[in-house]
Amino acid sequence: MFSENLHHMAIVYLSIGSNVGDRLSNIINSVKLIEDFAEVINYSSIIETKPWGYNSDNLFLNAAIKIKTELSCEMLLQKLLSVEKTLGRVKTKPEYEDRIIDIDILFYDKTIVKSKSLTIPHPHIQDRRFVLEPLNSICPNFKHPVLNLNINTLLKRCPDKLLTSMHTSRKQINQLLKNENKSVSL
Repeated sequence: MFSENLHHMAIVYLSIGSNVGDRLSNIINSVKLIEDFAEVINYSSIIETKPWGYNSDNLFLNAAIKIKTELSCEMLLQKLLSVEKTLGRVKTKPEYEDRIIDIDILFYDKTIVKSKSLTIPHPHIQDRRFVLEPLNSICPNFKHPVLNLNINTLLKRCPDKLLTSMHTSRKQINQLLKNENKSVSL
């Protein structure tokens, strides 16, 4: 069929977090690696928070980015897992733990996916302030396809009361993305 040959460009929202090592470089380098297979359209400032769901002395940096890609959601997941591995992430247990980098697919267009390896929309968006605050800065009116509420409303209703603080502004991120060369220093 003719339509199967057309490439669909999906709009995808990702959450990126790091609480080990040079957290800011981990996030910047992950964005640079993502640029190898997707167009980064927008990104939030980076906030700092305590870990969610477990105890650690290592604070997280968190950001949200909006990308455009031709990859299917399954192929995108594989690419993002590869980025995590390239940056040194090793999952040692199924529970939450400190990590060099964590990249989650929050939304893939308005697609709803439930498989063994992937759930879209991410099932905990509405419960996590560290996801909603950055996301709200880049897409406050985006409507969650399952909950049928926009991001701004989800943030206002979020039960998570963990405090967040600004760490790196969008202007500073822009400078880091533009001024540093494309190579990733590991």
